[in-house]
Amino acid sequence: SFIVNHYGKGKALYLNFPVDGYLCDRYYGRDSSLLDIFRNTMQWAGVLPQVQVTRGGRALGATEIARFKQGELNLTMMYRDHTIADPATSKATVQWQDEAHLYDVRQQTYHGFTNQCDKRLEPGQMAVFARLPYRIKGIRIETSPPMPIAGDTVSIQLAPRHDSDKTAPHVFHVKISGPDGNSRDYYTKNVLGADGTAKYTWQTAFDETPGTWIVSATDVVSGQRGEAQIQIVAHSGG
Repeated sequence: SFIVNHYGKGKALYLNFPVDGYLCDRYYGRDSSLLDIFRNTMQWAGVLPQVQVTRGGRALGATEIARFKQGELNLTMMYRDHTIADPATSKATVQWQDEAHLYDVRQQTYHGFTNQCDKRLEPGQMAVFARLPYRIKGIRIETSPPMPIAGDTVSIQLAPRHDSDKTAPHVFHVKISGPDGNSRDYYTKNVLGADGTAKYTWQTAFDETPGTWIVSATDVVSGQRGEAQIQIVAHSGG
């Protein structure tokens, strides 16, 4: 049990028992009782978990959870320890306090407007979830000038399509393919849009192959993809 010392408006809790065997208990999956003590103590203090990972109604042990928030984007990362005695894949339920549009980032799947989902946690593999105030319906790509001459600078504007007046940061994976259909790896880039929209500046070469080029952009969170065509005109050489 804890010894509680009241000090002003706060409380200090003295851990009145040893926990030197915790790492061994964690390795063999015997740490649930100790974790329940700390969980109940935090609840008594009014500190509630923002995310819970459970299996069979009980908290899943040996699972690290980290959260990151930037604007309207909420990311949750979880890692199932692979060094425990039984590192088997666990089908768990992940639950948040409130509902949002939920995406499994690594699988690029949409779970709907919800506060929970089921997830198979592979030992040693990171699971990443994103929560947004809107569902991403596609990627809008706008380019200018409309028919650049080889050697021109092309401005590429990127934005997610959605029905909300709210904005959140997005990362777009941009690829540019030539008239032969092959992607030019040296133009591939990840572009950050802090307010949801992003700009990619493409400096074309003077000897760029004339014809129809394809710009594709994939939203990293949702996997939604958009394309736009650009007609490159041959440089006159003057």
